[in-house]
Amino acid sequence: MARVSELAGVSARDVDLEGRSIRVMGKGRKQRDLPLGRTSTRALQRYRNAVDGLQHDDPFFISYRGK
Repeated sequence: MARVSELAGVSARDVDLEGRSIRVMGKGRKQRDLPLGRTSTRALQRYRNAVDGLQHDDPFFISYRGK
C-alpha cells in the first residue's frame, strides 16, 4: 500500500505498466517498488492514455489544472 504523499511524487518513469509495478519514494527517502493488480494496471493505462503529452520526467498524477 502506498501513502498519498508517496504517490504525489511519482513521475511517469516510475510507473511500469507492463511489469505491473510502481516505484515510490517512502519515508526516509527509501525507494520501494509496489506491485499493481490487474484492475489497477488497467485503470492507470486508461489514465495515461487520457493525459496528453505525458513525458518521461513529468509527474504521473496531475491536477485538473494540468500541473
